[in-house]
Amino acid sequence: MVEVVEWVGEHLDIADASPGDAPSALAWSQLQWARENRKEFMSLWKTTCATAPRVAAERESDDGEELFKLLDKLAEIKRASKELAKARR
Repeated sequence: MVEVVEWVGEHLDIADASPGDAPSALAWSQLQWARENRKEFMSLWKTTCATAPRVAAERESDDGEELFKLLDKLAEIKRASKELAKARR
């Protein structure tokens, strides 16, 4: 999605851009929308493109520790659920 928003931002003021220039139909549609809703698009562009490098860096540095904690918690809930079901029989 970031790539689409970046492409739209880069082509927002190019009057002779055509559908064939767009990387996808979604990008072309977003460009048309952005031209009609410039203020909203710029707000979206700021939040999407400004945070993208930070999010990418976080993903690269993520060692999966939080995911493993979550998986452990889910396994614990599953065990407790099975024990509760046995106790109800």
